[in-house]
Amino acid sequence: MDDELDFDSDHRNHDLFTYSDIQIFKAIGKIKNRCDKEITPVTEIYDEEVNELTRLLSSEVIADLMPSFESLRSNLYRIRNKSIPILPQTTDDIILTPTFTKTFDFLLFDTQDSDRILAFCTASGLSRLSSASQWHIDATFKG
Repeated sequence: MDDELDFDSDHRNHDLFTYSDIQIFKAIGKIKNRCDKEITPVTEIYDEEVNELTRLLSSEVIADLMPSFESLRSNLYRIRNKSIPILPQTTDDIILTPTFTKTFDFLLFDTQDSDRILAFCTASGLSRLSSASQWHIDATFKG
């Protein structure tokens, strides 16, 4: 049986929370924070944090107390959507901030003209391309 802890940080009379309850609250908070700060898929974040809980709680307790992904889905994607820009409709709408270009120096070049061309590649990918005897290119063009 879990020891009961008083989760009363502001001195109001709250119900008592168990150790398990607190670990679930912390896990949900961490999931929400990661959805806001990372680009890892939301489902992967949820699965990783639930898996991390198995180090602290039994599978039965987690199954009983942890909300399902489906019950958290809309809230997690709402959090995610606040930190990720909307999809551009035209090339003029593309704004490449350092957050999206400096992770691995992924942006090779951006012509920033009326016939805008963006080229992306990592240093290791460029090294592989330079040693290849053939290149095959695929692109999306809208006219």
